[in-house]
Amino acid sequence: MATMAKIDDPAATMRRWRRYPFTVPVRVTLDAPRHPTLMDTRACQVNDGGIAMYTNAELSIGTQAEIKFTPAAFDFPLTLRGVVRNHAGGQYGVEFLVTSAAENEHLTIFREILHSKVESPDA
Repeated sequence: MATMAKIDDPAATMRRWRRYPFTVPVRVTLDAPRHPTLMDTRACQVNDGGIAMYTNAELSIGTQAEIKFTPAAFDFPLTLRGVVRNHAGGQYGVEFLVTSAAENEHLTIFREILHSKVESPDA
C-alpha cells in the first residue's frame, strides 16, 4: 500500500518540483545490452519529475530502466521509463522519461492523484 503526505523540505524552494514521501514497492528492470536485470526495491519519495528509491545495487548515473509500481488509488501498476540522475548512499533519484502516449496519460493521472492527496489533508 502506498502512502503519500506533505513534506517540509527547506531545499524545496530551489527544486523544480516539490518532493513528497511515497512508500511503495517498486520493480525495476535495468537496461543492459545483453542481460536486463530485475530488482525489487522500495520508493521513498516522489515528485512530478521522478522517484527516489533505495537499493543496495550499484547503479550508474545515466542508466535507463523500466520502473513499475502501483500508487494508491490505481487499479493497475504504473509502468514508466526512467533514468538514474543522482545518488547518495543507497538512495537513487530517477527522472521519469515519457516515451509513449500511454505513459504520458498514466503519468498525468498519477500527478493529478498526487496533487489531490496533498491538497486534501483528509485524503
